[in-house]
Amino acid sequence: LTVNAQIFGDGPLRKELEAIVRREGLPVTFEGNVCQKRIFEVYQKHAFVYLCNTSKIDTLPLSVIEAYVWGVPVLTNSRPGLSDYFEYLLTGYLIDDDSITQDAIQQLTSLQKYSRLSENCQNYCEEKFPSHNTWVDTYCALYADVLKD
Repeated sequence: LTVNAQIFGDGPLRKELEAIVRREGLPVTFEGNVCQKRIFEVYQKHAFVYLCNTSKIDTLPLSVIEAYVWGVPVLTNSRPGLSDYFEYLLTGYLIDDDSITQDAIQQLTSLQKYSRLSENCQNYCEEKFPSHNTWVDTYCALYADVLKD
């Protein structure tokens, strides 16, 4: 199985990541900041896509919900907020440490497991966010909860 990674967005670690990619000769392309349409094109074009979101700041990123809509499983770290809308092994995998084990790689590259995760993501999204109004309601409830503390 050949894996090519595309990294979208920019951040303080980009230069460090680019240096690692060059040094290790990894098949990674840094796309930078792109419009949402470009992300959706990637979701449509490729049959085997994961969204990796390890922000320590954004507790409920819309990118995760959008990935679910497209049936794209999520690789993420455990953090408040997102844990309410992420189910380990149902909608993706937790990657809290810096090492990825051989077992994790086998899990991530199994087409059968990927297909199951992809279907789970779409079903989960339909259940948790049946319409865009639900998304707005969810965000408003989350912000209201945070503000009352």
